[in-house]
Amino acid sequence: MKAAKNIVLRVEGRALIIEVDVSEDDVISTMISSLESFINEGIAIRITQTSKQPLSRSQTMSSRILKNIPDLKEWADDVKKIIRVQGTRLFLRG
Repeated sequence: MKAAKNIVLRVEGRALIIEVDVSEDDVISTMISSLESFINEGIAIRITQTSKQPLSRSQTMSSRILKNIPDLKEWADDVKKIIRVQGTRLFLRG
């Protein structure tokens, strides 16, 4: 049996927040690709994304609407880049 995946689920007001370690590529990819079914049904997805640098107080925030599969794939690639940069920075500081 493979090692268990660590996933944190929080409910804050009307929000459901799922936290996954950035090293869990397969879990993140599966979660992102599951959004494809909504897009295929003609349902646009509004993404609000926040990112914080390790050991920093500054935070970036962006929002976009995914209306088609190319939009989803572009966003997934952006997420992978952010994770890769964050992972590298975490590694260099550790």
